[in-house]
Amino acid sequence: MTEARPRPWTGALLGLLLGVVATGLLWLTGVIPPDRLSLFGILAVCIVGAMALTTQRLSAARGGGITVIVIASLLGGVALTGIPEFVSGGALSERCTFQGTSSQEADPVSPADTSALDPFDVTTTDTVEWMGTVPETATEAAVDVGLEVGGFTIPLYSTTYASPSGSTDWGGTVDVASALAEFKDQYAFDLTGTYHFSAQIEGEGDGCTGAGYARVLAPSAFGGVMLAVLWALLAVLLVAIIVVAVVVRRSISHADALAATTSRDLPPEDSIGTGGPIEDDPSRGRTGGAGAAGAAAGASAAGGGAARRDDDAPATSTNADAGAVHAQTPPGQAGVSPEPEPEPEPEREPEPLPSEADQPTVTESSGDGGGPETEASAGQTPAPEEGPAPEDDPRSGRS
Repeated sequence: MTEARPRPWTGALLGLLLGVVATGLLWLTGVIPPDRLSLFGILAVCIVGAMALTTQRLSAARGGGITVIVIASLLGGVALTGIPEFVSGGALSERCTFQGTSSQEADPVSPADTSALDPFDVTTTDTVEWMGTVPETATEAAVDVGLEVGGFTIPLYSTTYASPSGSTDWGGTVDVASALAEFKDQYAFDLTGTYHFSAQIEGEGDGCTGAGYARVLAPSAFGGVMLAVLWALLAVLLVAIIVVAVVVRRSISHADALAATTSRDLPPEDSIGTGGPIEDDPSRGRTGGAGAAGAAAGASAAGGGAARRDDDAPATSTNADAGAVHAQTPPGQAGVSPEPEPEPEPEREPEPLPSEADQPTVTESSGDGGGPETEASAGQTPAPEEGPAPEDDPRSGRS
């Protein structure tokens, strides 16, 4: 594995399942009903959270990650539409009344008095007494009760109440244990938790509609088959998300380490190629060919300078001849190599020729010294005379 392997879709699926399980637990333990706000809000949060843990680097899975975020945003938008339902609580149509009592609610409670966080409480073995009125006298009334889940109504049961004498007042009792047993036989699990019920009463004349919240208190948070299954699924999903997150983290760390190793093993930029001379690189202020030419020109200039110094030396035994030779030889001409000429140097002014006043005079000596002597003019330092040494002269008496 040489690259990061995020798993946004795996995280989204695990988050969706986690949201369903979390909503079920909050529902059956009586914390909050599965209304539109709570259901879709929990799903959106769980999807985004699980996707973030199983992706960890959105740039490595940009397409899938953004798609999951868009889906979660849509779920969040649906959840926001459930805010009015959540905050409004129960309701009952005009000209109708309904109240109930239980072992947990000694005072009569109307559907309009209930809310998602303050429902009508009953136990699994309780008996609920209820009473109500309708606008017109009726001998028979049909009652339809539904369960609100995510903003949608799921029909729960239907029944008919009769009053042979006809009346506007209705009442009765409900055995909670019997109702729960009937529900369990039909759906295979105990009906506990907080529920959002809706009801409609139709009789002769105008009917009544209403909605309210009721909570069936569970014996314990881990009691019942459904609660046990949900807790087990919650643990499995959390472990699965953690395992996937660890795998993704290792893949990202391995990819980063491999990228760092590869970058260290790469050769320097100047050595990439065939190993020949470095090509021109204006950004670095150097050229390959110009460097070699400059080196050759420097060597040639050094040789030319040495040759000029040798040529400037006097070639005869007299200073006059040396001055003449020096005047006749232009500077920089002698010792020039046939190599390509270096960059021109500033011209030097030619040295002036010595005048007659500056020429040394030769006089005969009458003493024992014998040979001719050279006298320097006033203010001039005689130049050293170079030439062959005088031979022995037996007439002068020196050797």
